[in-house]
Amino acid sequence: MRARKIAMRDLRRVAHIMKLKAQATSDANLEARSEAYIRDQIKERDLWNEP
Repeated sequence: MRARKIAMRDLRRVAHIMKLKAQATSDANLEARSEAYIRDQIKERDLWNEP
């Protein structure tokens, strides 16, 4: 699913930045975070834009 691919790409960027700032979170809730990100942040137009 394109939305999941976009969400994981964006969440990995955020996780990397947080890790660099010593504020990393566990991956235990990754699925829940990705679903919330898809629901709240990704719009239909985002699905057609290349990264």
